[in-house]
Amino acid sequence: RGYCLQTPRVGYSGRDNTRCVSGGADRTIKVWDLSRGYCLQTLMCGSTCFDVCMTFDGAAIVSGHFDGSLRLWDFRTGAMERDIKGLHASQLVSVQIGQMTGAVLTCGKDHLLKVVDLRAMEARGTLSSPPFRLHAGHQKIRPSLTPDESLAACGAADGQVYVWDTNTSKEQGLLQGHKA
Repeated sequence: RGYCLQTPRVGYSGRDNTRCVSGGADRTIKVWDLSRGYCLQTLMCGSTCFDVCMTFDGAAIVSGHFDGSLRLWDFRTGAMERDIKGLHASQLVSVQIGQMTGAVLTCGKDHLLKVVDLRAMEARGTLSSPPFRLHAGHQKIRPSLTPDESLAACGAADGQVYVWDTNTSKEQGLLQGHKA
């Protein structure tokens, strides 16, 4: 209660449904105990956190920030372990962790998606298409990885869904049918 007027995202652990994390415009990430209803820990992240999620095993937190950075946090200690500064040239508005290898799919206001190897903490591919543009309500964008992490998809301002091969970074298709 009273945490922040804007809390863009909340993420859960794949194994522990009693914990979640939230990121906010107040430049913090909070770890919550849902069974007791209180904040366990507050992480000072130095930049507005637009999206946050937990790894499937619940050991780490991944966050995307106003400054375009992707950060990896240790869940137990709250310490930032690693970051990729300026992964996106503009605000990093969405992060999703894959189910197989833990690859991270990010989306930035620079109209790019990036696939990040979480172990090496480096981008392994950039997904783009000349007509692909995010909707002005960028905080509602939520790209998605297939369970095997071979494809990524994201809706765009033109009402279409773009699909990319994450291994080659090539556009695989365009799903039409929504109105912009």
